[in-house]
Amino acid sequence: QALGLVAPPIDAVPEALGPGRRDFTQWPVLLVCGDKDEYCSAAALTAAVGDSACTTLLLPGVGHFLQGDTATAAARHAVDWLARLRLET
Repeated sequence: QALGLVAPPIDAVPEALGPGRRDFTQWPVLLVCGDKDEYCSAAALTAAVGDSACTTLLLPGVGHFLQGDTATAAARHAVDWLARLRLET
């Protein structure tokens, strides 16, 4: 009922298979990436989201491979986002 993607390799996915199809936006979606991510550029992520109601989080100074405090911060954002959702049961 919801989808959370952290650093999805959007730059490495062929367009025909990528989120540009917009079929993933039928659920609440959280998209997280670093502004220095070499596989998930902020520009490509923003273009894929378009005008959908996705929640995006851009981590400053962060590359693709999250670790340490950055990984912990991303996980906390994801947990907080999930906690705010009202999902159907």
